[in-house]
Amino acid sequence: YLNMRFNKSARYIGTTFYIIQTVLYTGIVIYAPALALNQVTGLDLWGVLVATGLVCTFYCTLGGLKAVVWTDVFQMGIMIAGFLAVIIRGVVIQGSFERIWNISYHGGRLNFWE
Repeated sequence: YLNMRFNKSARYIGTTFYIIQTVLYTGIVIYAPALALNQVTGLDLWGVLVATGLVCTFYCTLGGLKAVVWTDVFQMGIMIAGFLAVIIRGVVIQGSFERIWNISYHGGRLNFWE
């Protein structure tokens, strides 16, 4: 599009910026979970970086979109289970859902549009 709309130089500049942005983004996407795993387990950061990169590459390459969709379904299930666990634990600690609602109301936590 850039070549047809503007010229060849605009296409090269756009391509260069896209490559730089993608490399930086990929670095952050690989580094963030590797750093978290390093902090939790104490494993070597470079080893975790390489392992994370390899696992992600093979997972996406071999599993494809179907694997990604099933991972998203699994993660959604974990998030819903965590959400329900927090609600159930709160009700057990406070005694009833009505008490939680009253505390939230009087504490100003339910004023969505004010």
